[in-house]
Amino acid sequence: MNIENHLITLTNMKASPIILLATALIICAPVKAQTPDTCEGIPQYVEEVQKNYVETGDYKKALKALRKLSKESKLRDCEYLNEVTPLIDHIKEVFVSDAYDRYGKDASNGVAEAQYKLANCFLKGENGLSQDLEEAVRWYNKAAELGYAPAQYMLGKCYKEGECGYHSDDETASWFMKAAEQGNADAQYELAMCYEQARGVKQSYGEAGELLKKAAEQGHPEAQNRLGEYYQSSLIGRRDYNEAVKWFRKAAEQGNANGLYNLGICYKNGRGVTKDLSESVNWFKKAGELGHDKAQYELGFSYKYGQGVEKDLEESARWYRLSAEQGNADAQNDLGVCYHTGQGVEKNYDEAVKWYRLAAEKENVYSLFNMGLCYAEGLSVGKDLNEAFKYYEKAAKLGHARSQLNLGDCYANGDGVRANYDEAVKWYKKAAEQDNEKAQFKLAECYHNGQGVEQDYAMAVKWYKMAAENGNADAQNSLGDCYFYGQGVKKDYDDAVKCYRKAAEQGLALAQVNLGSCYYNGNGVEKDNKEAAKWFEKAADQGSAEAQWALGSLYLMGEGVPKDDAMGVKWLSKSAEQGIAEAQFLLASCYQEGIGVEKSPEVAVYWLMLAAGQGEPNAQKALAYCYQNGNGVQKDENEAQKWFARAAQNDPQAKTEAQAKDNEQRRLLNYYKNLKKK
Repeated sequence: MNIENHLITLTNMKASPIILLATALIICAPVKAQTPDTCEGIPQYVEEVQKNYVETGDYKKALKALRKLSKESKLRDCEYLNEVTPLIDHIKEVFVSDAYDRYGKDASNGVAEAQYKLANCFLKGENGLSQDLEEAVRWYNKAAELGYAPAQYMLGKCYKEGECGYHSDDETASWFMKAAEQGNADAQYELAMCYEQARGVKQSYGEAGELLKKAAEQGHPEAQNRLGEYYQSSLIGRRDYNEAVKWFRKAAEQGNANGLYNLGICYKNGRGVTKDLSESVNWFKKAGELGHDKAQYELGFSYKYGQGVEKDLEESARWYRLSAEQGNADAQNDLGVCYHTGQGVEKNYDEAVKWYRLAAEKENVYSLFNMGLCYAEGLSVGKDLNEAFKYYEKAAKLGHARSQLNLGDCYANGDGVRANYDEAVKWYKKAAEQDNEKAQFKLAECYHNGQGVEQDYAMAVKWYKMAAENGNADAQNSLGDCYFYGQGVKKDYDDAVKCYRKAAEQGLALAQVNLGSCYYNGNGVEKDNKEAAKWFEKAADQGSAEAQWALGSLYLMGEGVPKDDAMGVKWLSKSAEQGIAEAQFLLASCYQEGIGVEKSPEVAVYWLMLAAGQGEPNAQKALAYCYQNGNGVQKDENEAQKWFARAAQNDPQAKTEAQAKDNEQRRLLNYYKNLKKK
């Protein structure tokens, strides 16, 4: 029966006021612990001491009661006394501590503020007390039950962090709410986070925003920063960058690292303020010096590219390292890049892989991709296409376009996985839809060649155009081919030339050859041999065998360039050595006639054999004459007839237009007949 029921019963019995008062005092007084007679009674005795004295804050009586045990001769040999000693030492520590002198008496008498301060001493291990989370929570709870807002806030934190013996979102939110209702800014901020993250309350950004405003207006720096983020991301109504900057600045002015960083981002992107990269670096530095890993990463980026500050690769690497050492995955990846490329640090593939791997473990897509590259190329790790495939696949599934492209290549080429063009097309398409120009080109090639999809020139043109518009030179050239041959679009030499020119100006040798051919034949442009020679030479200098053949022919004929047989032979030799049959045939003609080189029928036969072996009909016919006449080779009518027959089968007039791309090729194939006239 509780006190109230006892008194009600006595009142109903019409007991005198003196009896009622005496009864109340007896009931309310702590039960006096009785010294046990046996060892078995010690645990219960200690429990009563804790309940009646320690928990009420009467450490003096608790100490006195426990000391009685050691004075009883019949209990001196009890093992239980060993368990009592630590409790006595703890009570002595509290009893003689500065904290107890300051707050103990008032705390024991139910003064909430004193209970809160005593709890703080236990929490932090201050004022002569050892840290004791259990005692701290007990005193916070007493003060919180009395409605003391700071204690309610601290009790909410204890439940949030599991210091109350267990974690409870419901208890966390409940105590934060009690404190927040009394205007405690810390509690208002924490309760806002509960509403934001649905911890102990139903998720509500509206409620969170209102609480953040209340705390921010009281000057709470974290609330000011988070409120700025709410305005920046439109979590409470429309996006308002001006309001965001206002609150970021307030937080920054209090030295809040997040506020400093976010204000730097605003200046970097020109949101809510005029874009000013130099100013953004200033704010990033302030945040970075406080250890903000994202600000440190931004500083690394700024110094790397000279944005808002003078470019300094060593300083860039320094800031990347500071951020990376705090576990920032982006910084770990970029520091890996520094070691990979030797930017700001000495090149070191082992260090590069170390940092890539750390970031990859956090599923950083850039590092997953870079680890794939390292395994594909065997940098610091053994070359392993299977491992490369695994890393590309992880990053690709996370949406990384370059990994999707490389994964498509793995399926197309059978690198680390069985070749599968259907899968290749699937991944090329994913990357292409993210505007990756290389993937767009390769997807177009699949449609053009019918690999992994049904051949579809119109779809090929669609993706060629996208890649071409994104500046892909290969796509510009291939789109030019589509216009030249009318594949997927209406044949249009003018448009073909436009596409070829864009690719050629980017230095694509194949496009330079195509553009040169257009000038030579007057397709889409006015015929201009000089311009043709210019583009052939650009491609020839890059090692294009086709361009070397064409340029060598022009020098022999003196078209677009001064006639120079030696130069002609030089370029034809380069082309012939790369296996161009037409160049081999013309070079053989030069050796037969002594044009630009000392006459040598034997060398001529050597080149004719190479060209004839590739099916070049004019070379086969010329070789047949050599065998028939014994020119550079022993006369052999059977060999002669064999090559005449092969030449007839390979009549160049039977070639399709796609095989004989333009009139220039046909003209050069017959050039041997006209050499003596030149």
